[in-house]
Amino acid sequence: MRLPVMFRQAKVLRTVAAFSFTLIAGSALAATPEQLTGWKAEALKGDLQSQNYLGYIYANGDGVTKDLAEASKWYLLAAKQGNATAQNYLAYLYSTGQGVKRDLAESAKWYREAANQNLASAQYALGLAYQNGDGVTADATEGARWLEKAALQNYAPAQDSLALAYYSGKGVSKSLRLAGEWWRRAAEQGLEAAQFNYAVLLANGEGVRKDIAEAVSWYQRAGEKGVVVAYYNLAVLYGNGEGVEKDPAESVKYYRLAAELGHSGAQYQLGALYAMG
Repeated sequence: MRLPVMFRQAKVLRTVAAFSFTLIAGSALAATPEQLTGWKAEALKGDLQSQNYLGYIYANGDGVTKDLAEASKWYLLAAKQGNATAQNYLAYLYSTGQGVKRDLAESAKWYREAANQNLASAQYALGLAYQNGDGVTADATEGARWLEKAALQNYAPAQDSLALAYYSGKGVSKSLRLAGEWWRRAAEQGLEAAQFNYAVLLANGEGVRKDIAEAVSWYQRAGEKGVVVAYYNLAVLYGNGEGVEKDPAESVKYYRLAAELGHSGAQYQLGALYAMG
């Protein structure tokens, strides 16, 4: 029995829009009117640090009332000066329509500006934009090119997406070996979707040497991070004795974990097992 494969096109984890605008630890004290006036005066004179800081505090509500429209104004000034971080955040705001009117073409433009400065998260976002045709003409090959740039900088979400491209042959020549290599790299950095996908390859011997014990380890890590189907696959392994010693109690344990987290297949299997006694 082959294990169910849950590779995502864009569903399990897609981190391009996961920015929280947290640039530094901790929270600032409420800014005094005099401080704000001073920072804004410097920012309007072209001081890049002041522009970025104002963008940050308004985006996070750090010491001021949160105001993404105000944040976008200051990030735009910094972005126009060529600051990659500001360009990246501005692109995110345009992609989500927060603080500005949603404009995918404008988002892609700013992601490109930051990506051309070798900012990995922007390269990743631009790669996804080309894959999905968001603000640019869809071009899977160009998408894979940008994903690879970010992946080579050890950016785990890009490694995960590049692995999927190699697994499916989207924009690159299909290669299960390279899919396994990139998923392994992302998995080792703790990205749960990659941990699950790498476990699937290990369990089925796709592009990698089949290693059920190693697959079990990665499934467990992914499950602990909320990838529910990882628990389901563990239940299948232990229930069928596939590469591990058959253990009905262990199988039921993992079916129950998956069922309690809403996995319908696990709920069905668990009910069937209880009905059978």
